[in-house]
Amino acid sequence: MKFKYYGSSDIGKQRTENQDCFSITPLKDEALLAVICDGMGGVAGGKVAAELAISTFVSEFVRVLPEKFSDFSRISARSESDQAILSMLMTACAEAANTAVYRQGIETPALMGMGTTLVAAFVAGDGAFIVNVGDSRLYSLERNAMRQVTIDHSKVQMLLATGQITAQEAASYPHKNVITRAVGIASMVNAETFVLPLHTPQTLLLCSDGLHDILSNEEIYAIVWGSESIYALPQEEKVARLIAAANQHGGRDNITAILISV
Repeated sequence: MKFKYYGSSDIGKQRTENQDCFSITPLKDEALLAVICDGMGGVAGGKVAAELAISTFVSEFVRVLPEKFSDFSRISARSESDQAILSMLMTACAEAANTAVYRQGIETPALMGMGTTLVAAFVAGDGAFIVNVGDSRLYSLERNAMRQVTIDHSKVQMLLATGQITAQEAASYPHKNVITRAVGIASMVNAETFVLPLHTPQTLLLCSDGLHDILSNEEIYAIVWGSESIYALPQEEKVARLIAAANQHGGRDNITAILISV
């Protein structure tokens, strides 16, 4: 499969610094690796954590991947072996990122306690192989359907999963930004992996909470997959419209989005 992709990040309307970071790394055989990190931990710490986590994750992934596969185009989301190998690799890269951020925090007292979310997707062959920690998300959008693939590691998601609040209450929960897992805040991290078979046409959206906390699924879908968007708008324009819409709704946080279309 071939892919079109684009990503962008914006400071938003209310923050003094953009602590979101993203990376898109094209690889051979029509494959790519996309990553978003949303940093936290003070004026300096959040940005340092996000940048260090991304650089560590990407470098480790690119280093090890060719040892596992000689032809990325033959990777299959339907192969249990490929699923297992890539799940272990994505987890190991998240753990390497965690170790790098955690050690930097210990060695630099001003940065102690810094951390970051992480969501990454390796898109190759007929599938997307995904890892996440925290509440940055990956969505799958196709004709007449949009679903969240990743599961938030957050207090509000925990309350929702245990039936203590309803979906309607979760949408307006006052502490939606409280996460239960993050990269770099402890010596160990528990990352979660997902496998998503791909088909044509389909679009993946990776984003930070500055987008998904502000825009509803219906608003996101209309921009990415609306009657005008699907054929007429380039990826760059769709991403720009997503960010502009979040800013029009107040831009309370940094906003980052990556679109990958099959």
